[in-house]
Amino acid sequence: MVNIIIPIYNARETLPKTLDSLVAQTKNLFMVTLVQDADNIDYSDIVEEYRHRGLNITLEVLSENVGPGLARQRGIDMSSQFEYVMFLDSDDLLQPRAIDVLTREVKKNDLDILSSSFVVERPGVDTYVKGDGSASTWVLGKIYRRAYLVDNNKIEELRIVYVPSLVDAKNCIEGIASILKEKTKSTKLKLITFRKNGVRGELENHSSPSVDEMNELKDFALKKGFTKIELR
Repeated sequence: MVNIIIPIYNARETLPKTLDSLVAQTKNLFMVTLVQDADNIDYSDIVEEYRHRGLNITLEVLSENVGPGLARQRGIDMSSQFEYVMFLDSDDLLQPRAIDVLTREVKKNDLDILSSSFVVERPGVDTYVKGDGSASTWVLGKIYRRAYLVDNNKIEELRIVYVPSLVDAKNCIEGIASILKEKTKSTKLKLITFRKNGVRGELENHSSPSVDEMNELKDFALKKGFTKIELR
């Protein structure tokens, strides 16, 4: 069984489509855990509707706003009975066979993490498929063995390609730090600037981050527990 962990914050408009994509899964091999990040919105009607539609779904309400990284960590903490976990955002959609295929392949190959390609759609940015090596630090598009996340002692280096969105880069660091916990001190973190004429053509027209932005990101990573940080 897999626990699908979804942090939610001001998500009433987008969440139903995400849950529709879970209802449409070809095999019922999973449970859904919504982690409400103290947004003071009533989701009880949505939860009840999708329970009636067959989803095994639960809602965990946090007393204070902690951000998506720690909300995901709370979902991991609630998943002790599950061998595997996946993460979705409240505006993500899964293809109908996604859970079936990922679960089958991660078990067949005895993997700790299995990554898939996924389609990224953002207002004002061309839609593109993300699934090459540059996706390695995204928590989305993957299935994880829960024990690997809880007891992880294998990660020695992480690379974050800093496309010029400080918010996205910080969210990525926060999510990783919440999983690694105290092991951030022994994990080398490489922050790589994205050059204007880089290989990922969908972002060719974006400028590189400034020195001040990179230093701000480095300071943020330090606050999250990383001590071995390299800027490139």
